[in-house]
Amino acid sequence: MPTSEINNGENKEVQGCMPFSPKPLSLSKKPLDLKIFYITEKIHNKNIETTSFLTEEEIEKALEEKKFIFVFHGICNAEDEVVKYEALVRIKTDDNKLITPNLFLEVMKSMPEKDEKTVIQQMEEQTIPQLLKAMKQNPEMKFSINFEKEGFTEESIISLEKQLRENNINPKCLTIEMLESVKKTPDQNILNILNDTGMQLAIDDFGVDYSTIDRVRILDTYPNFSYVKFDGWIIKDLTSNKLQAKQNSMNVMKELVVELDRIIETEKRPMTVIAEFVKDEETFFALQETQKFINAEREKANKGPSQVQWLFQGYHFSEPVQNIKK
Repeated sequence: MPTSEINNGENKEVQGCMPFSPKPLSLSKKPLDLKIFYITEKIHNKNIETTSFLTEEEIEKALEEKKFIFVFHGICNAEDEVVKYEALVRIKTDDNKLITPNLFLEVMKSMPEKDEKTVIQQMEEQTIPQLLKAMKQNPEMKFSINFEKEGFTEESIISLEKQLRENNINPKCLTIEMLESVKKTPDQNILNILNDTGMQLAIDDFGVDYSTIDRVRILDTYPNFSYVKFDGWIIKDLTSNKLQAKQNSMNVMKELVVELDRIIETEKRPMTVIAEFVKDEETFFALQETQKFINAEREKANKGPSQVQWLFQGYHFSEPVQNIKK
C-alpha cells in the first residue's frame, strides 16, 4: 500500500494511514454540524433495488429501524490491487436488498426537520460511525466520501476532522470528493481549513457542468488537491460505436491529463485520475488505449510519458462490500 509522510507538529513521520491525533481545529462555540450528502452511480445487480422512489414514510421507517448503511467500493490500480475505498450509502431492506441513493436522496432533502435535525443529519448519525469503524479496522487503507454543495462549510469540515481525531484516525487517510453540484468552488478560507485538517480533496464528475478544467486550475496550488474522477459518460463513450463520441471522450481525458501533468511539474506533487464505471474488460482495454494515445501525443511534443497515476473503479474490478476483508 502507498505510504505518506504526516507532520503533526512534532516532525514525526507516520507511514501509511496510521492513527493520528493532531491538535483539533476550532471555529466557534456553536455546535458542530456535519452536512454531507451521498451520491453514487445507478448500478445493476440482483441485490440492488431500483424499482421506484421511496416515500417520506418509508424513509422515516428506515431511519427508525437503522437501515442506513455504508458499502465500500474498491478503487484499484492496473494490477487489480485495491488502494482505497469509496464509502457509498444504501438502505438495507429486511430481505437484504440494497436501495441506492437515486431512489431516496432527493426526497430526503425536502423532508422537514425532526428534533432540530435534518433527515440527512439523522442518516449521518447511522452511517458516519460505520465509516470510522472501517477506517479504524483498516488503518493502512485510504477512504473517500462524497460532499454535496451543502457539505462545503467550515463547520462541516471541522466537525468531520473532529470525529476522525476522536477516533485516533489520520485525516490524511480520507479524501473528500467534491461533486459537480458544488457550483461554486469553496472559498480560500474553507480550502485552507481543509488543508489544515490533512484531508485530501478530489474533484468528482469531471466533464460535467461545474467540474471543469477551470476548477482544476483554481485548485492547482492547494497541496491536498490530489485526485480527479472522470464522470461516467466519459468512460461509457470510450466504447461507443460512434467514432465522434469516442474521440470526444478521449480528448476530454487528454485535456485533463495534460493539466495534471502541468501541476505535477510545477507544484512537485503527485496527481491521480480515477476512472469509474469500468464494467468489463472492453472498457478497461479502452482506458489503456487512451493512456497510450495520451503518451503518444506527448511524444509528438517532445515530452516524456505522462506522470499522472491512473486508478480504476467498477464491477470489472470489484463490487461494493459491507465488510472489508483484509
